[in-house]
Amino acid sequence: MSRHHFFLSFRSFILFEPALRRSCQQRTFSASPRIRSVEASRPAPQTPAQKQFPHRLPEGRGDEEFEPKMLGRPIGFKHPPKAGDNSGKDTRSLSKKREDFVDYDKHIEKRKDLQGQLLRPYFMDHRNMKYQRGKAWIGNARLFKAKFALYFPNFHGFTLESSSPTDTTTVLNGKVSIVSVYSSQWGSNQVETFVGKKENPAVEAALAAYPGVAQRVDINVEENWLKQMLLWLFKPNLRKVTPKDRHGKYFIVTKGVSNEIRETIGLIANAKVGYVYLVDEKCRIRWAACADASEKEKRTLSEGVHWLVDERNKPLISSATQADSLQS
Repeated sequence: MSRHHFFLSFRSFILFEPALRRSCQQRTFSASPRIRSVEASRPAPQTPAQKQFPHRLPEGRGDEEFEPKMLGRPIGFKHPPKAGDNSGKDTRSLSKKREDFVDYDKHIEKRKDLQGQLLRPYFMDHRNMKYQRGKAWIGNARLFKAKFALYFPNFHGFTLESSSPTDTTTVLNGKVSIVSVYSSQWGSNQVETFVGKKENPAVEAALAAYPGVAQRVDINVEENWLKQMLLWLFKPNLRKVTPKDRHGKYFIVTKGVSNEIRETIGLIANAKVGYVYLVDEKCRIRWAACADASEKEKRTLSEGVHWLVDERNKPLISSATQADSLQS
């Protein structure tokens, strides 16, 4: 074939190429009845639920005038926690895994969770520390009423007392608890402004007044594997500085803390600050605060311990009185 004939053949191919492409496009977009039925049967994505946490949080640049507001409404989960929840282990059966694998809503939910993790800037929490030292909200002046209060989730981890994993729910049930949650030394220091002997002696006195009924529980959350190694390395020193009667109530949690948990109880605000929750004997969050404690928050927390212990003992006293009246 001469060069001239080759050029003409190539030119004709180029000129007819758009028509060829149009016919391919028409075939591509023509769906068979079977494909249509699959598309029709696919469930529409669910409308995202309203965020549990009620406040706008500091967002970084341009937020220098951020002022934390009072928490207002209750935070927590609608259903009571169970031991074994949020352990980080996949306990589903093979059939359940297969069912979830083809579940469209499950994929959408997982995608949103991954998007939340990827879109959150790594240094955002560090930057937000300059706004009110990381304080995202102010603790209420009063406790949440029992009938409106929501539940504190179960955390699964190791304690300073035992090397086998256990659940926070088994420790919280039946007792009035001040639960501290933190992931850094900064957060631990902020928690001490609420419950430390020197910083808030009234809380220490309230806990000492009700031995076996009121307690302090610490939850140290560390999901970074490198920091986990350092934490385990310094665990003997941690035992020394922590009173022995609190070893069984000091939890080290390395997995199972989902974005849903963080958002529902307010940990999403800033992972570097400390959080304090006053939890009643039924694992309901009756009061919550974060970052550095104000004098008003210190007073509310100490008075709240007395209030919840009295509230817990009322049914016991009334049942004991009824038993005495029946016996007499």
